[in-house]
Amino acid sequence: MSSQIQELDKLNDFIFSIPYFDSFLSNNTSAYNDVEELLEAFLLFVDNKEQDISEIRIMVHIAIERYACIIENSDKALYYINRTKKKHDEAILDEFLKDYREAKCEGFLFKKADIQHYKSITEKIAYQKIDFQEETINKYLNCSHPYVCSVISTAFINAKQYKIGLHFLKNGLSNFDAVHNPYWDNPLALKGCADLLHLTQYILGLKGMYDTIGVNKILEALYLYISRVIYMGDILQDKTSFRTDAIPPHVIDKINYLSIRADLVYDFRNSFASIFPIGVNPDIQFLADKYMADVFAKQYGLEVITKDCFNDSLKMYRHGALTPNYTGGYYDIEDATWGELIERGTTRAYNIAYNYFNEYRKGSYRLHTNEINTIISYLVKKFNV
Repeated sequence: MSSQIQELDKLNDFIFSIPYFDSFLSNNTSAYNDVEELLEAFLLFVDNKEQDISEIRIMVHIAIERYACIIENSDKALYYINRTKKKHDEAILDEFLKDYREAKCEGFLFKKADIQHYKSITEKIAYQKIDFQEETINKYLNCSHPYVCSVISTAFINAKQYKIGLHFLKNGLSNFDAVHNPYWDNPLALKGCADLLHLTQYILGLKGMYDTIGVNKILEALYLYISRVIYMGDILQDKTSFRTDAIPPHVIDKINYLSIRADLVYDFRNSFASIFPIGVNPDIQFLADKYMADVFAKQYGLEVITKDCFNDSLKMYRHGALTPNYTGGYYDIEDATWGELIERGTTRAYNIAYNYFNEYRKGSYRLHTNEINTIISYLVKKFNV
């Protein structure tokens, strides 16, 4: 930590050595999310000066690169979006989002969830009806953008049209065939990566994960990618809506993926009991994430959609399960209060994800071509494609 502070101090000295930076600060009262935004605003300031600023531009870009390197090697890495590494995917996303809007139909379809949490309730998964025309599918047939592939593969697999669904799943998984995911700093694309892994885990099931590339690799990678979606949203600004009462998309994602991460840990709690560091109880991680999903929802008046999250967290604390019982829960077992367990679980969740991030940087979660082929071959056989 001390070395990072020293690096930041050196960077600070370098930035203040840039011509006109002092003048910029003295004439500016705006707030910025990070050093990158500050320096980008500074460039706009010096652009108005009638002289050559090429040397200043070079110094600014050096400062931005130094800052990115420091943060990416700090414990805040999962929050950070390195704008210098973002892929330019705006054109394909604009085109696809237009096609996606046109393909959406009214109403929802339901299917029984593979994993049931309650004894007296049959849980079903709701998904929106989507009707992609053949012309649209052909347009994206060779596309590997993770968000495009996640949406199309999910739509067709839900509709049991596995041939098309698995084709796009394979296309999307190709992005994992690298030590570092090329879309790590693209929020919507990264969300697509999380969804592709989540879909893969879901349709493989526990047996399929064992029979293909291993349970630990898939669950750890999925936990990391879901966490990345949750944390990177904290520094996103919604610049697309002019409505002051509009809820930013990244807020919806944060709420949704906190709940998804909780369900993942609960559904595979026996696996996570061995995957997590010694002493980490998956049930505590579940109740913390469910509660925090409700906390963020309430900040935006959305508590009606997270009422079950709050109740599930409370039931886990009181009963140690999602079905009320009289055997006693963590209320009796733990010395800590519900709030203290939530606080510990929330802190621990980031630390776990950060540990997986360090493994990711070593290439531990890379899906090689032969591993992707193994997954797809297994699913082709499973679904008789």
